[in-house]
Amino acid sequence: MFLDDSFDDFVRNHDLASTTTLRGWSRRLDTLRTYYPDGFDSPPALRRWEYQATCERSLAESLNLHGLPNRANVVFARHDVLCRAHDDSNRLSDALALHGKSRRQCGEFRLAESLTCEAISLLRAESASSVRIGAALAWLGMSQAHRGASLDSATSFDEAIEAFGSESAADAQGVIAAFRAQRALWLGDADSALHNANAAWAFAETRDSAGSPDRFRARKVTASAARMRGEAYGLQGRKRASLDSLFRAYGLARPVSFVEEMIPALKAMAEVTSGPVRTSVLAEAAKLAELGGYRPFMAEILLTEGHVLEARTAAQCDGHPYAYQRVLDLTGRSTKAT
Repeated sequence: MFLDDSFDDFVRNHDLASTTTLRGWSRRLDTLRTYYPDGFDSPPALRRWEYQATCERSLAESLNLHGLPNRANVVFARHDVLCRAHDDSNRLSDALALHGKSRRQCGEFRLAESLTCEAISLLRAESASSVRIGAALAWLGMSQAHRGASLDSATSFDEAIEAFGSESAADAQGVIAAFRAQRALWLGDADSALHNANAAWAFAETRDSAGSPDRFRARKVTASAARMRGEAYGLQGRKRASLDSLFRAYGLARPVSFVEEMIPALKAMAEVTSGPVRTSVLAEAAKLAELGGYRPFMAEILLTEGHVLEARTAAQCDGHPYAYQRVLDLTGRSTKAT
């Protein structure tokens, strides 16, 4: 059974709406199941390879953003093999950075950086938009930061911000602010993180409204901005403000299953709470991290729970120099302190 005619109609008439609206996004995986009668572990029932590639790319990104990067990686790999077999560098470059991001979330830092660097090279060769290049550079910077390559990470982030800065669209300014806020949090600079998180929120909040044509993209930024604002307040010792922002972030992310923001919001809540609330939010964060194969998140959660040796084991990832060095550094200090 082939479903090419149905998929053609889906792409031409329904794909955009099912991606960008909040209601459509929440149903995204159910909609895509139509084209996978044998389940997501098998290729789609489509005859044309171009349709197969489009469907696989859509499914992989959807699985990732619904909190299942471990399952998304399998689909991304099928997509990449298909594109390479047909020598389609445009389709390949468009997905490689997303594939790299998904691998990074699972702690596969070596492969993540290889895929992302290939994506950047292909995107530059085809003179892709500065937004696409900037996003790939930012994801490369995140991977480098996780494994402790601070100078390389700073360079990648600077190049990402420069790329975004050349984009005139107002939306790009919100993305720049969000990246700057995240980097400031990693550096422990609460004031800069709060300033940039507020700027990201200001750009996205007006778009996260019923009249916006792309509410899901705006919702990702508002949820991220609220979470980073909460973390910044926490660094400043402003517990009540921190919890208010973190609860808001979780409330924005949960209805659209934006798990990559739900987990850090929950972990940050645990860091400014105690007793049963702390235990409950850590348990929820751990459940989501385990389900999606988020190994770096799992290392952070274990450390927050006080399980130093288990955190170190989880943080090993691909081994030196592709381990989750940021957690290893913290566990090293924790071990010395005990």
